[in-house]
Amino acid sequence: FLRDVNESEEVHIVNTTEELEAQTQNIFEQQTSKNVSYIDCHNIALARHYKLDGIFSFDAHYRQNGIALMTEV
Repeated sequence: FLRDVNESEEVHIVNTTEELEAQTQNIFEQQTSKNVSYIDCHNIALARHYKLDGIFSFDAHYRQNGIALMTEV
């Protein structure tokens, strides 16, 4: 599976940076719900940084943070 992912032209592995980690921490500190994890906040930071159209998820907190769900795109 991992070999297929690494060789895929459709999947891009993104490494984190200090800038993305700082954005993630900032987003995490702004959350009022305990249901939003640090990883969720990292996904939000990545979606904003790469200007993604949306994210594959059913979690409403992405929408509440300005990230469209792919079912809405």
